[in-house]
Amino acid sequence: MSGAPRSDAMLRLALSRRSFAAHSVLVGGSVLVGGSVLAGSISQARAAPPTGLDWFHPDNVFAAQTQRLVAEAMYGAADIFEIESACRELSPGDVSAWDAVWMQCAERAEVDAKAAIVDGRRTTAMNRDFHAAGYFRQSEMFFTGGDTRKAERFRRAQTAFRSAAALSPTQIRVVQIKSGTETYDGYWCLPASYRSGDRLPAVFFIGGADSYAEENYFSGLAMLARGTAMLLLDTPGRGSAIYLKGIPTRVDYEVPVSAALDWMEAQSEVDPARMGLVGISMGAYYAPRAAAFDKRVRALVCWSGTINLLRDLYLYNPSIQRQLQWITGSADDATAREKLAAYDLTGVAGRIMCPTMVVHGRNDLVMDPAGAESFFAALKAQDKTLRIFAGTGHCCYSTWTTVVPFIFDWLTTKLRT
Repeated sequence: MSGAPRSDAMLRLALSRRSFAAHSVLVGGSVLVGGSVLAGSISQARAAPPTGLDWFHPDNVFAAQTQRLVAEAMYGAADIFEIESACRELSPGDVSAWDAVWMQCAERAEVDAKAAIVDGRRTTAMNRDFHAAGYFRQSEMFFTGGDTRKAERFRRAQTAFRSAAALSPTQIRVVQIKSGTETYDGYWCLPASYRSGDRLPAVFFIGGADSYAEENYFSGLAMLARGTAMLLLDTPGRGSAIYLKGIPTRVDYEVPVSAALDWMEAQSEVDPARMGLVGISMGAYYAPRAAAFDKRVRALVCWSGTINLLRDLYLYNPSIQRQLQWITGSADDATAREKLAAYDLTGVAGRIMCPTMVVHGRNDLVMDPAGAESFFAALKAQDKTLRIFAGTGHCCYSTWTTVVPFIFDWLTTKLRT
């Protein structure tokens, strides 16, 4: 997926190595993962000795998921030295070893955080709890939706994240927002520079099929540095909504997004005339669907792009299908196909009039780049930008040093007045 030049020096970055237990297990079935990486399958076989994962040039789902965490590590979600060390003990296809190695990383970070709190080292405790959250999230990546370990790891990730959030100099407030009979959990984040009485631009950041609010914090952190408030919320089919409450996703995503915008508009820190949406991965269906129906959205970013989820995601990447069956509440393939056919922006893209940016990786093996181009062509907004980044894959993880500033500088400009 990644076209970034290989750096052997970077492979030798870790100055110290931690040892992990080796695992030899039987693994069967499919590797299932949501809308943020390429999923694959695992044949039933005894795991070979570790061969390591090359997240510089990922050619399998394990390496691709690791590249995702490396990108987020630039914003504090993990420690790149620990990631590199862990990867030396892993092999593509060994789910049991993957789980054990990342759990060891997570629990070690938890211990470090607790010791730092006892010693009064609050910044260290915050950093290590953020790392623990990232590693707990990583550990459950390849469990299927019905596996109880997914919910258990989610809870541990959430606990670690909230411990870190309580220590952060940036205000990260736990919130709950109602939409009809449903309640969504999330976070209201203000820039460190915020002063009482300020009225800020604000953005609802919407994650994809397998992400949750605690992870999305690191993907959207750059907007806080640019003076924009950020709402993170586990809306239907995402995070705690699906992991803990069993709330599946829905076609009419303007309904939960409208409730989120109502809440955001009512906050004293927000300038209601400067509200935006960012949708990453499968969120690139959710965000534009909402923008088509809610004219309060003053700027829209599709961090990936799609015109039809059945074609651009479900059929384009067949090994992701079980994950999408889970989050759509489908009992089988036929039901999922029938439901996802309705997740189509063809008829509503022309209603989007706010400034819109679409960003996609040319080598994306999860969501078809052609879908991003078709969506962009269907837009009627006068102010629209399409950028297909060469040499990178899904969500452009290998080029975040370029892509993240590109996205959030554009967004800051559009919400300035």
